[in-house]
Amino acid sequence: LQHRVANNLQIVLAMISSARRGMPEGPAVERLAAAEDRIAAMSTLHRRLYDKTTYEQGLAPILREMLLNNFGELQIEVALDIAPDAKLSLDQMTAALLLINEAALNATKHVFEKGKGSKFEVALVRLTNGHLQLIVRDDGPGIMSAPAAASGSLGMNIMQAFARQLGGSLEMEASCGTTLMVEFSAE
Repeated sequence: LQHRVANNLQIVLAMISSARRGMPEGPAVERLAAAEDRIAAMSTLHRRLYDKTTYEQGLAPILREMLLNNFGELQIEVALDIAPDAKLSLDQMTAALLLINEAALNATKHVFEKGKGSKFEVALVRLTNGHLQLIVRDDGPGIMSAPAAASGSLGMNIMQAFARQLGGSLEMEASCGTTLMVEFSAE
């Protein structure tokens, strides 16, 4: 099943790439390129997550690898604070990684590539009520400064869907950057 999913992601990626090549430059091409980036990142994560050793190592190693890959040559300071007792199921790890991946892609496009910030932080902490809280933060101007981007954007809808998969809801703060938070039950 996992092999079939990986192959299907590659087929979808090839179809989008093929469609984009025949189009004139413009907003539609940019949106297709963004979709390609998202699907390629999901495909890479999918392959890594279904390697038994990845899950056994926990969230931090694959998260660091994913973020360094996303930021490429950009000089971004990445800070991770993953509670050692924060054990995630495979489904939770997948949803958390995909949510963080989407936040990183958005921060790259709207903050880091424009020189408006240089720090990306991720924390997974255990709360006193026994729940876990995922916190993702950048040091840009803040998503709320662009109301259209904060509501109804594809990226925001994707992150909200992954927050629901975790069993929580996405909360945002926009002071000195953008902070995204999801509280959810530990499995």
